[in-house]
Amino acid sequence: MEFVVAANNSGLLELVAIARLRPGEELHADGDSAVFSGGVWINQQLPQGAHADSDEWVDHWRSLGEPGDGDERSGITIARNPDGRLEAAVLNTHTVWHAWQMRPDGNWSSWVSLGSPAPEARISSPALATNKDGRLQLFTTALVRSDAAVWYRRQAEPGKGPWEKWQSLGYPEGEGGSAQAPVLAQNPDGRFELFIAPSGKVWHCWQTAANSSEWSRWESLGTAGPHVPGSVKVVAARGKDGRLQVLAPVVELIRFRRQSEAGRGPWEPWMDMPGIAPHSVVHGLTVAAQADGRLVLFVLRRTVDDPQRDTLEMLRQTVHGEWSPDSSLQVHPSHVTRDDPTLVGDGDGRLWLFFRILGHPHMGWLNQRLPNGSEWGETVWKFDPPKSYPH
Repeated sequence: MEFVVAANNSGLLELVAIARLRPGEELHADGDSAVFSGGVWINQQLPQGAHADSDEWVDHWRSLGEPGDGDERSGITIARNPDGRLEAAVLNTHTVWHAWQMRPDGNWSSWVSLGSPAPEARISSPALATNKDGRLQLFTTALVRSDAAVWYRRQAEPGKGPWEKWQSLGYPEGEGGSAQAPVLAQNPDGRFELFIAPSGKVWHCWQTAANSSEWSRWESLGTAGPHVPGSVKVVAARGKDGRLQVLAPVVELIRFRRQSEAGRGPWEPWMDMPGIAPHSVVHGLTVAAQADGRLVLFVLRRTVDDPQRDTLEMLRQTVHGEWSPDSSLQVHPSHVTRDDPTLVGDGDGRLWLFFRILGHPHMGWLNQRLPNGSEWGETVWKFDPPKSYPH
C-alpha cells in the first residue's frame, strides 16, 4: 500500500512497507507458519558481492509485526538515530506507533504507541526527522471536526526515549480545516522548516533556532498558481547553495519558490519549472539532493490523450543552481500506471528511484550508475509482495 526507503548504518537500503490482505487470503512470511493480518514488512539490499548480480535484494519479505489493532495503517516514515539505528513510525487510525532497530543494521523492536495529539482526531501521515542534536522529531496534522493544527513530539535525549509530550504549532490563519500532512526541510544551520498547502496558498513556519521548541508563526508564501483545485501536495528540499526550495504541481505546470539567501528570506517570487511537457497533468513529485548537493526532481505526469499511461521525467539543477530537463532517462515498462515515486540516496552516493505499479502487486526501481551521473540503470520490476494464500 505504502512504502519508505532509507540507507542503514552500512549504507545499504532498507525498504519498509505497509501491506494489506486481499479478500479471502492470509499473509505468511517465507518459512514462517504464523499468519499476519497485514502490518509492516521489510526488505533489505544485499552487500556488493553477496549475490552474482549487483544491487540485489533479499528474496523475501520479513514481517515487522502489526502496529495496533485493525487494518487502517498508513503514512509510513523513517529516520536515523545518531548511533545509526533506523526508526520508523506509522499511523493506525487515531494513533501513531513507532519501532526501531535494537542495534545498527540489526533486528527491530516491537511497535510502541506514541499516542495521538488529540483524542479521536483525524491524523495525517506522520513525518519523522532528526534534529541537529540527534533527537528524532515527529510531525503530524490533527483535525477535530473543522479545527486543524500541526503537532510535534520528540525524543527527550538523542537516540532514546522517553518522548516529550505533544506540542501544537497551530495552523495557518484563515485556512479551512484539513488533515494534510506537513512537508519538512532543514536549513543549513539545522533549523526545521515546515510547509503546508491546504488550499492553493502555500504556508511555512520554522524553528527560531536549531533544536529549539520555539517556532515562528505561520507565514504565507502566496498562491502557487491560478486555478488550483483545493489542496496541493508540495515537496521541499535544500540545494547545494543552502537555499530551501518548495515545489508545487499546478495542473500541467510545476512552480517553485526559493529563499533569497541560504537559510533565510525573503523568498524569491514563484517561477515555472522549465521543460515540462504540455497536455498532461502532474500528479506526483519527489526531490532529493545527489552526492554533490545538486537537487534532482522526478515528475510523474499523466497525458490527457492516454490517462492510463504515466510518464516519469527528470530535472536536475545545474552547477549554477538552475533547473534543467534531462531527457536521457528512460523508464520502462511504458504501459503501466505508476504511483508514489520516492527518491533516496544510498551509502555509495547514488540516487535510487522507487515507485509502486497500480493494479499490480509489484514495485519498480532504477538507480544512478555512478554518484552525480546522468546515466541511470534499466528499470527493475521487482519486489513481489509477502506470500499470500487462500483461506
